[in-house]
Parts: sequence; structure tokens; C-alpha cells
Amino acid sequence: MTHAILHPERSCDREAVEALLQAALNESLPWPASVLPQLLALRVAGQLSIVRVATVSGSLAGYIAFTPVSADTAQEQWHLLQALVVAPAVRQLGIGSALMRCACSALAHQGASGCLVLGGSPWFTAQGFQPLSGKNVLPEAREHLLLARSLGQPDAVPPERLQLPWACSPRTLITAAMH
Repeated sequence: MTHAILHPERSCDREAVEALLQAALNESLPWPASVLPQLLALRVAGQLSIVRVATVSGSLAGYIAFTPVSADTAQEQWHLLQALVVAPAVRQLGIGSALMRCACSALAHQGASGCLVLGGSPWFTAQGFQPLSGKNVLPEAREHLLLARSLGQPDAVPPERLQLPWACSPRTLITAAMH
């Protein structure tokens, strides 16, 4: 991996993060124009549980954000990937993997049971995510493949029902060119 510095997002990173997210939206990915405003609304509302950025040679190279999802029981803390973006110039160098490890470690440190991803990319399987076969824990995501990764006990699985945050829908999640 290229030498990247990973850290929580700071206020001085916000302009560069927004530019990186906008650039990802401008790529040939089929995202609606509402994705960026909804992600920023989650940020402003304090609905992002973990946000990390990667810098290489002082420039923003990547961004990852998770948001908590409500569970049937208060004991379960699951988090949904909202965004994972790596700048085109540094893709395929391990920055996406490093961001995922960093964010999952921070979530585990906070006591999270696990994290979820919408999408079936083999990249996520390589990061420890597994399909949730036969479970409809996120009704809003029924047409998407839902993957889960336990962060505590190896056999932890999401509760039967999870609820997305208020400003989020599966069609507005950003997961772009992360490896």
C-alpha cells in the first residue's frame, strides 16, 4: 500500500471530502443527484457514527463513513456503510482496504456488534463481509444484496429488523471504486 495517513475527518478536510464525493458522483456510476446532499445531511445531523479519511502526500486520497442503524434490541449496535471512495490516482493501492480496517476497528472499539454493506462486490467478501441469506433485516433494501461483518463475537448476526437513518435510502449509498 502507498503510505497513507488515516484519521477522523476534521473540519479542514470537509471541502476536499465534498470534492472527492462529487467527483465520484460525476463518474459513470448510476447515482441520483440527491446522494451527496443526503450524505451531507447525515453529517450535519450527527448521524454518521464513524468517518475516516486517508491522505497521501498531504492530499485527500479516500473517505469512509458509517451510520448507525436502529435495531430491534438496544443491545445490538449495527452500522451501515454510507460511503467509501478512493481518489482515482491512488486506486488499487490498498487505501480502501486500509480505510475499511480502520473504520471497523473504530466501530469495534465503540462496542458495535457489526457492520453492513449493500452490494455484492467480491471486494467486500475479501474484507470479511458475508451475505445474509434468507434474512430481510433491512426492508428498504430488499432488491439489494445485504452483507454483514461481525465485529465482536464471530457468530454475531444482525437482529431480525433494522431501520435506516432518517435521511438514508439504499439508492443513496455511495460505495465507489474502493480497492
